[in-house]
Amino acid sequence: MRQPNHQRLKVVRMLPIAILLLLGLSPLRTGLFSYYIKAPGSPMQRDKKMPEILPEKGKPVDHSQPQEGAQNPNVSAIIHSHLAEATNLYRQANPAPKPRHSYLENAVDGTLSLVVKDEEKRKEMNHLGTEFMKTAALFSRGKIGVATTMITYGLDKASPDDTAMNRVADFTLGAVKGQSIKLMFGAVSRSYSFAPTKGVLMGIAARDADIVFDRQTFTDPMKTAERLKAETINPQAWLFDAAVFGVAEGAFAGVNKAMGGRLVQNQLASGMVMGGSFGMVNGGSGEIMRQQAEGKPIDWSKVVHRGVIDGGVGALGAGAGIKASSTQAHARVESVLGKPVEKLSSAVERWHISRTTQAREFVVVEGKAALDKFTAKHEGDATLNVREVKRVLGVEKLGDVKSLFVQRFGEGQPGIRPAANAADLIATCFPEKLDAAQRAKHVFPKANGTIWLETSEAGRIKLATGKTPWEHRNYNPIGKIVRLDGHSITMNVMGPLEIGSVHDPENPKYKDAWNQYDGELARAKKLSADAVSTDVWWGAIEPKPGQFQFKYYDILSSKIAAQGMKWVPIISLHECGGNVGDTANIPIPMWIWNKVQTSAGSSNPDVGKFKSEQGNVSHEYVDFWATKHALPFYRNVFTEFQNHFAGKAPIIAEINVSLGPAGELRYPSYNYHDQGSGWPTRGALQAYSDLARDSFKTFAVEKYGSQEAVKKAWGEKYGTEIAPPKNSEDFYASGDYRNTRYGKDFFDWYSKSLQQHGDQVLSSALEVFGSKGSAFAGIDLGAKIPGVHWRMGYWENGNIVFTGRQAELSAGLISTGKEDWNEAGGYGYRPLLEVFKNLQMKSPFSRVVPHFTALELPDGQDGAIAQSLPNSLAKWVGKEANNQGLIIKGENALAGTLYDKAAWERMAHLLKGWGDNPNEGFYNGLTFLRMSDVLASEVAQQQFSAILSRVRPAPVEPAKQAQ
Repeated sequence: MRQPNHQRLKVVRMLPIAILLLLGLSPLRTGLFSYYIKAPGSPMQRDKKMPEILPEKGKPVDHSQPQEGAQNPNVSAIIHSHLAEATNLYRQANPAPKPRHSYLENAVDGTLSLVVKDEEKRKEMNHLGTEFMKTAALFSRGKIGVATTMITYGLDKASPDDTAMNRVADFTLGAVKGQSIKLMFGAVSRSYSFAPTKGVLMGIAARDADIVFDRQTFTDPMKTAERLKAETINPQAWLFDAAVFGVAEGAFAGVNKAMGGRLVQNQLASGMVMGGSFGMVNGGSGEIMRQQAEGKPIDWSKVVHRGVIDGGVGALGAGAGIKASSTQAHARVESVLGKPVEKLSSAVERWHISRTTQAREFVVVEGKAALDKFTAKHEGDATLNVREVKRVLGVEKLGDVKSLFVQRFGEGQPGIRPAANAADLIATCFPEKLDAAQRAKHVFPKANGTIWLETSEAGRIKLATGKTPWEHRNYNPIGKIVRLDGHSITMNVMGPLEIGSVHDPENPKYKDAWNQYDGELARAKKLSADAVSTDVWWGAIEPKPGQFQFKYYDILSSKIAAQGMKWVPIISLHECGGNVGDTANIPIPMWIWNKVQTSAGSSNPDVGKFKSEQGNVSHEYVDFWATKHALPFYRNVFTEFQNHFAGKAPIIAEINVSLGPAGELRYPSYNYHDQGSGWPTRGALQAYSDLARDSFKTFAVEKYGSQEAVKKAWGEKYGTEIAPPKNSEDFYASGDYRNTRYGKDFFDWYSKSLQQHGDQVLSSALEVFGSKGSAFAGIDLGAKIPGVHWRMGYWENGNIVFTGRQAELSAGLISTGKEDWNEAGGYGYRPLLEVFKNLQMKSPFSRVVPHFTALELPDGQDGAIAQSLPNSLAKWVGKEANNQGLIIKGENALAGTLYDKAAWERMAHLLKGWGDNPNEGFYNGLTFLRMSDVLASEVAQQQFSAILSRVRPAPVEPAKQAQ
């Protein structure tokens, strides 16, 4: 028998390796070749003559001498035999990896395995379960929504089968992917109103995020780029995405119209439609990619089938996410836990997916003059001809000419005006208050609340929803911004000064007090109260400098929100205790006096306190002449409050800022530190502190140029020394307070000092709360002006006769130097209200709203001794505020008056839109002191409901009556 040619056989044994290497099969290039040569039992190892596989270097093989017994074997069979053997060896050494499952898939599978034993059935259910959880996270809002999205997507990416380093990397990539999808969807939803465009862009965003946020992006960027190209530029996927969103939104609009516009008001329904569309796009486009990868023609029936299943899961997931993260749901959790759930800034809310178009832009074709009158507040409405600016994939196009009716809703008019019925489009605030037909024509039929109008010199207008236009990340300003609301009438109640203890709110002994508060809130909600106003005591929240404690207010505000009402926090920089109705004692932080003393560089420990004509000091509020020393600490309170409660911005109706004793912009002229200065006396002047005296000297010298000039102007009696009145009784009794140059200068300075203090504190509050990008931008800023109505005058033959107005002067509210105690001068209140008007100019977002007290009292209250004119005063101040373009609201002065029907009628007649003559009412809202008194009186509850039914009629009624 001939022996085989070993040299030839060894070459043949190498052929499988060589062929596969030439074919570029990477498994053999990297692993199979190595195993084929080195693995025990391989043909190479059996030969034991590795050096003979190839001829020695430099020594040619001699083929001239054939070997004995040489044969010519079947080369093909040998190749296949050795290839099979090599492949076997490689697979034995490198078994196929087990299917990779993420933490989220394992969790879902573990749960389902308890009820579903069939693994094949569970495989599909696991996919649907993970998609449900991811969609729920994507549609959840606030702090919980952000955390849930990042954790859910992170767990869906990371696998316990990987190394620790890879698990961390995958979790991070997944978390970023989830939040990125949330951001991108929010941006697309706000930027595009055309459903097919939204569908295409959202589909691309979801697919691209899935590709980019993967480790392969860093290990094999070329492959990532190839996948991006294939899945981004995919006409079949585009077609499907566009069709899904077009059909879904069209169907939603049709059903909404059939239901009279009620469906769109349901946030849950809107969100589920969006979630279903998103799920269908994901499922359907995924099926398209799978079929394309297999080289098959698109089977649209399978695409639709897959899309419908995933769409249903998406709708359910979106509904679950929205429901679980609603404000009321959070509030109920907080109410039970006593801990805040939300602390993130309002920027978090911008990430939430919204179906509402947030901004629309138009070119004004006709009506520019009417628009100018409207924005200047010379007219309450305007009708324009406009063409909408539409952008499709970045290309700008103009729509057809349409008529647009614009109204500043709420300005003495309880409903929309008749001209709206003839317009194609309507723009007002509070779209939710329109009837179904009118709401269908609104530029934002799905929106609620405030609407903004922005005008440009180029003849364009932009309309936007939300607290401020700036909350939309892609909003580009074009000019002057105007709010379209004169504000609807608000009916608020004032909560207790303290529930249990502000310092120990979770103490079990206060459980009954909190339960009583819960019951009162529920009853107030049933009564349809809009909001609950509560003091946020500075002395309670900052016991030590820079150390803030908000636990009590976390609980309190969550309970309000849980009832579906709004919160009006009063940043109370004053002391609780000593004023009418005070039932608690909470001083301002004691450390502030030392801080003010240090800042002022004074040796007097009382330098920051008011000092009266009697020589007494007041510690209820920091002296107004020391405001500049206290202002950094006030600002810190504002900042910390906003940082802590930013997540609760949606439930805050207004932030009221305390500007003096009892939270009112006044001097403590009738407070308990002085004797015999209370109602109904003239009060005591508070101009005798070191800082006040220095300020008065500076004022006088600056006005007249020198001390000698001051003496000449004031005369011998008052000019020998620049100082506040040494004998206040004589100063008032002699009439010098009004009839001398000294008296006029003194009260000009005294009242102006109060105004400067109010401006400083409110300006600081506006910078924190009302600036662009702040969490509370767009929320009204309020402050209280007291109705000091005694020692004013009396009625005689149908006219008012003033008797000196000394109580108002001592409180710093008016002056004697301007001769403005007449209608043209707002009966002395024009300068004070101008502070609010000028402050309003500083913020295009947050309105500054004065609140005036004592709206319920009649003129002549308490007889001739009091010389009281509260009802006339309330009208004068309200009218002057309106003349200056301000929104003004009011309060009752005494809780006991809420049991009197006549008191309620007086308050009601001061409201806008109450009487047949819209010029009769001036006030846009009332706050009743207190909630417990309203609920304790049957008269109060009946009158509360009667006012509501009058100031909030069916919105369509005025238009119908006019027709």
